[in-house]
Amino acid sequence: MLTRQLPASLPQEQHRRDVVRALQANRRLQSRLRQVLESLGHAVLANAEQQARLQRSHSRRGGQQLLPRMGRYPGMHDVVDVKEQRGRLSAKAIGPSRFFVVDRQVPEPNADSVRLAEAYRFLPHAFPAREWSEADRDALRATLLNIIQEERFQREFDELHARQAAGEELAVPALDAANAAVADLTLESPGVAAEVSAFSAEQWERAASIRLLGRSGAECAAQWAHRLRPGTNLGAWTPDEDARLLRLAELHKRADWPRIAAELGTGRPAVDCLARFQRELNPELLRRPWTHEEEGRLADAVAKHGRDWAAVAAEVGGRNAQQVKHHFLYAQNVNLRKGPWTKEEDAALLKAVAVHGPKKWAAIAPAVPHRSDQQCRERWLNVLDPSLRFCVWEPSEDAALREAVAACTKPNGKTGWTAVSRRVPGRTDSMVR
Repeated sequence: MLTRQLPASLPQEQHRRDVVRALQANRRLQSRLRQVLESLGHAVLANAEQQARLQRSHSRRGGQQLLPRMGRYPGMHDVVDVKEQRGRLSAKAIGPSRFFVVDRQVPEPNADSVRLAEAYRFLPHAFPAREWSEADRDALRATLLNIIQEERFQREFDELHARQAAGEELAVPALDAANAAVADLTLESPGVAAEVSAFSAEQWERAASIRLLGRSGAECAAQWAHRLRPGTNLGAWTPDEDARLLRLAELHKRADWPRIAAELGTGRPAVDCLARFQRELNPELLRRPWTHEEEGRLADAVAKHGRDWAAVAAEVGGRNAQQVKHHFLYAQNVNLRKGPWTKEEDAALLKAVAVHGPKKWAAIAPAVPHRSDQQCRERWLNVLDPSLRFCVWEPSEDAALREAVAACTKPNGKTGWTAVSRRVPGRTDSMVR
């Protein structure tokens, strides 16, 4: 929105007319820019389709066969020839698909899409998402705020135009105050979060295209709903929250997680409620012996999905990713030693911890033959860690233990002994039981 700084001596009526003219000029400029961008989009699409038609025509005339492609974009490879090499077609990569949506209409199939249609049947249903960095989140916050400010400025202008058409006199101080209020908006301002949450698919795609290249509108919408929306609770879960979540999950038959999150009322996203229930509270996923049928499904799932433990857990059923990973790597590994540790193994573990530190267990385990990283970790934490106390318990430790047990006992009666041990320095979870 455009305004001009005017001398204080200029009459107020002249000031008002200049403000109105500036707003009108700004609106005409925005309209023209939208028309230019739309024309460019249609021109790029028409050029891409023309290239595809020319290449198909060239191929039909007996010319050298070329890989079809759409319009150019920064970093795009040049068109390369397709050659027969050892009975198979091979070609240099030409980059990702250049398909895009114009006015919510997908372009007509071209030679590229026809050639790849058969291969798309075998693609996975979902692709791995890129990790969101703090810079990505800051860019999304700034983009969303800019969109809200732009839309509010536009609504202000429309209202001003309507009032002027109705013959109403406009007070300049009121206009300046309204403009300042919009300029001072933040995502925490009243009503802003609700406006962002009500964005359409087109608005989310627009937000993704401004500063977040490579992100989809759906990714941005999910990041907002689950992480960035003001009031979202990402802190540690409390025992009271666990108890209420357990009751609500049973009440709604573990299905309607958005409703469960809303009724929980502590600002938890629905996806976090589901994750908390499955990992910590679901009795069907917690500590039960593995059956022969489950181990058979586990072996088949690992052969099919490799080390994608989330996919393996989904195929096995009734187990989470951490459970299937540990059972496959440790419980079924016949090469691991499962008996008492020898002095030589303890010495090797101490040397490896001195080199790598007491956290990089995957790097430490190869230094101790036939012991897993989990075994090395448990041996260090429960036996070899020099900070451990093996002496008689003192009264202060007894008091700290009672407080820790009260704080770390879940609504279902189970106590998190690892959490208890963290509150009693120098004592392991087996010592505090």
